[in-house]
Amino acid sequence: MVNLFACSGPGAHATIGFNIIVSFLEAVIVGLLVRASLSLRHRFIRRIGGLPPHGFGLLVLHPAWWISALFPALCFGLFVLHPAWWISAVNGDCGHFKILASTIITIAAVVLVSIQATIDIATKRRTTSTHKSPTQ
Repeated sequence: MVNLFACSGPGAHATIGFNIIVSFLEAVIVGLLVRASLSLRHRFIRRIGGLPPHGFGLLVLHPAWWISALFPALCFGLFVLHPAWWISAVNGDCGHFKILASTIITIAAVVLVSIQATIDIATKRRTTSTHKSPTQ
């Protein structure tokens, strides 16, 4: 039977070590998702014709800028607040809560990047269909 309130006995060190390693690997995955999100943002901005040339004031008001900046900012926030950095696996439950929280954060980052990729694909289809030549 699993004891949820203490971590001791044979196999406790192996369980703690495993949970720490998995949590840090999930943090690395979220870091890679931040990079993917930034890459998708760059493609999105390039596809819509770049940023407005009329100065920073119009840039901040431009809705495409906010939409494209939202996903990388949220992913970066998930990376900074990832449980691998601040939940201990040594005291308490052998790190089972750490790995559970890490998995939830990683799934949230995957969902965010998936939504961003879906928006990117939809924008690509819309811009390619509007840029076809009249002879086609």
